[in-house]
Amino acid sequence: MEVVMKKFKLSYFVFIFLLILNSNVYAKEVLREEFSPGATRVSHDVTYQNKNVKVEVIELDLNNPYLNLKVVAGDGKYTQRATVSSMAKRTNANALVNADYFNMLLQGAPDNASIIDGRLVSSPSVYTDRHTLGITSDNRAIIDTTYFEGKVIAPNNVSYPIDGLNRSYYWYDGTGEYSHENKIQVYNDFWASASRGEKKIVKYW
Repeated sequence: MEVVMKKFKLSYFVFIFLLILNSNVYAKEVLREEFSPGATRVSHDVTYQNKNVKVEVIELDLNNPYLNLKVVAGDGKYTQRATVSSMAKRTNANALVNADYFNMLLQGAPDNASIIDGRLVSSPSVYTDRHTLGITSDNRAIIDTTYFEGKVIAPNNVSYPIDGLNRSYYWYDGTGEYSHENKIQVYNDFWASASRGEKKIVKYW
């Protein structure tokens, strides 16, 4: 999953690489340039433990009417992998950055929740240390923990909880539960892989 800024559209988002500085870190701003309406590139030279690193930051003005921030999945769907450069070319983006964690040894789907064009296409994993970035309808950026809740209702009105949407297998933080055993996982047309995310044989309906 990536986040892109489309040329001359825009709804808004501030993409900031957070520089966590302490007494052993020195950061110097060496470049600041607006490369698209509401989007500014800022380059920093950072010195940490006697090593020099260049940090690139994109600052976005969410109130700029020409800024459009959106989520892009690989080559169009989850499990369809693509490079950042090819995704930027496909979407005609002015800027594109990685926006989640992925298990590249599995299907390469994101670990966290994602919404594309107003549609929930992946649920968050049951982790205690992951947060989600979101933009509200009034263009406010928020970073918070997200949770997923869904259920299937049988003809006899008995309900069963849905554990996740378009998820690769993993183990819960805290309890160590395996995500794809004795649980309901939902996959839809946004999941392109023939494998349904499990590491062993499970029942399909």
